[in-house]
Amino acid sequence: MVDPEGYTVGESSRPRSIKVPDPGSFGLIQAIQSTLWSPLKKAFPEFIHSYTKKQFKQKLFDRIGSRHKSIALDGSSWDSCQWPRLQQTETIFLNEISDEIKQLLDYNLDSFYGARCRQVSLEDLHSRVMACFNDTINHVFIRLPGINGPDWSSEIRQRFFRTKMIHGDRPEDDHLHFAIDGTTFSGQSFRTTLGNTLRSILYVMYYLHSSGVPELKEPWTSKQIYINASGDDVVVWCEPQLAFNIRKAIL
Repeated sequence: MVDPEGYTVGESSRPRSIKVPDPGSFGLIQAIQSTLWSPLKKAFPEFIHSYTKKQFKQKLFDRIGSRHKSIALDGSSWDSCQWPRLQQTETIFLNEISDEIKQLLDYNLDSFYGARCRQVSLEDLHSRVMACFNDTINHVFIRLPGINGPDWSSEIRQRFFRTKMIHGDRPEDDHLHFAIDGTTFSGQSFRTTLGNTLRSILYVMYYLHSSGVPELKEPWTSKQIYINASGDDVVVWCEPQLAFNIRKAIL
């Protein structure tokens, strides 16, 4: 329920900040990201993002038997309390494939996004895309009529008008601006799909590896467990005798 001022009331669920993607690069970034899924699935069999129901069913039945147990996990709460080394895996991964992303832009640019991208140089476009991929800052605007806050920079003002679709001479009169440097915000065009999936896989593997249970020491090669991840949703399939130890290690 929303009150007359637009504030949510009577809501008990966990609030989430939704990041509005930049309309000038969202489609392009999504296109680049989707080209990475195929090689990622070869490197990470646990990566099931974008599988159809039929594809996932076939992949699953190739790995598990009728006796396997399933343990479902929601990793969204990890985003606010991440181990820095795991949090940085996306940046490391992106830096490693930066040259490949540039080649994709050069080779497929027109089919990705249309000829108007040719208005900027390849170097400039590559720089912009990589900056957007690595962005961890969420800009939040809160409406407080009559606040009469300090002047914003032209960059923040442009971001406000693009995000809120509101026009005016001085939005600072009725809004506060916060730049929150965090981990992953819902709607971020790279980190909430490909990035979140990678981190979810690594988190589960880290917990299992650290559990002290011999059968879980190397979850990336174990034939007794199978991890599926898409975004922050994870399912661990395991032999029945391992279910208790897996729950204990992760939960």
